[in-house]
Amino acid sequence: MLDHHHVGDPCVVCSLYEVLTALSAASREIRKEPVTPSTLRIALSNLYPDSSFFQEAQMNDASEVLAVIFDCLHRSFAQSSSLSDTDSSESNYTGSWDCANRTCSAHSLFGMNIFDQLNCYSCGLESRHMKYTSFFHNINASALRNMKVKRDTNHASVHWLPAPRLHLINS
Repeated sequence: MLDHHHVGDPCVVCSLYEVLTALSAASREIRKEPVTPSTLRIALSNLYPDSSFFQEAQMNDASEVLAVIFDCLHRSFAQSSSLSDTDSSESNYTGSWDCANRTCSAHSLFGMNIFDQLNCYSCGLESRHMKYTSFFHNINASALRNMKVKRDTNHASVHWLPAPRLHLINS
């Protein structure tokens, strides 16, 4: 395992590594045994001792779990960064939330850079360029249904985001 800053007690990153290693070993066995994620749940629950997050017999949304794991990965591997967000190559954008540390596995593997700008079709005025990193792209489920109906009637092609980075919310 790579050297990293330990986050939590026990460390969430070490617990995640332990669970993933056990899953990998179990997949190679002839007689497959279940792998318990208890060590990871305990590590996550210790981050929030005064709440019901990640407590035994409690349900948590998968996106909440992923968000906390990504945050722990970021805090663990980006700890030694001496670069600030304004030192990054994209510093001409305001509102930058990107991680300038190339060793940050959370941002380099799971983050997607979002470039945001609004343009007025009437007067041509442009807003400031906004750049940030997001681990999720929320899409309203009703908007997806409407897009499908529009696509079916127009026979237009629609380019979808990769499924692992798509988080749907229903309104």
